[in-house]
Amino acid sequence: VNGGNIVLNADITSSDVISITTSVVLNGNGHTLTYTGANRAIDVPNTAVDVNLTIKNLTVNTTASFCERGINYNTNGVLTLEKVAVAGTNINYAINLPGSSDNATVVITDSNITGNIALNVWGEKVAITANNSNFTSPYESEVEVCSVIQFNNDGTTAAHGASLTVNGGSIISLAETVALSVSSYDTAISISNETTVQGKQETSSIAVIYEGQTQFYTSSTLQHAFDLAANDPRAKVLLLGDVVLDAPVVVTGTVVLDLNGFELSYT
Repeated sequence: VNGGNIVLNADITSSDVISITTSVVLNGNGHTLTYTGANRAIDVPNTAVDVNLTIKNLTVNTTASFCERGINYNTNGVLTLEKVAVAGTNINYAINLPGSSDNATVVITDSNITGNIALNVWGEKVAITANNSNFTSPYESEVEVCSVIQFNNDGTTAAHGASLTVNGGSIISLAETVALSVSSYDTAISISNETTVQGKQETSSIAVIYEGQTQFYTSSTLQHAFDLAANDPRAKVLLLGDVVLDAPVVVTGTVVLDLNGFELSYT
């Protein structure tokens, strides 16, 4: 898609990624985009600079046994979602903001977003406002790597300086695990009293990195991180900020700890 205003007059089924490279308004007009592929339904690639994308009155439905992304916004412009529904059989990230989305502005209104991670954020200084919108995850993980809304930090790329303001609506973990996970210590979160939250809220200061893979787990305590990494030759515990312990950490196996330039102290 290359610019302009687009209004759908019928439902669409496609196995191809809809790639948006210039600013556009996509009005679904109450129709459904069914994506049958395993990649991403709507993608703004990282080569598209300052693209402003507005999507409204549209349902995005993914039907493959696994789908990586619903809406992937990979630049630093403005993403506006109005009356948008995103869901699928097994959609990994319903809305994804990669590292190249630094300084993007996201406004989500009257929408329903469902995925293993409904809203996944890597970009620095991304400002997100959600009004009367529902974020839901059916995903259940023993190590709680996933949450309904997730701000990431793998020790190299992080959502530093990002912000989230939620007015009304809901953040629901159907697995009753984590509703909100914030791995970047300087992310600002504001959730109104009118917002329904089901699941834990965690601000993590530790990351367990599986070397040679993209998979990682965030932990809110050093003990949890050590427990995950114990006796795993691929894993190391990477500090994401200064850590002050008020109780000893019990080491049950071989653990590699990388201070990452921060301090570990005991009171």
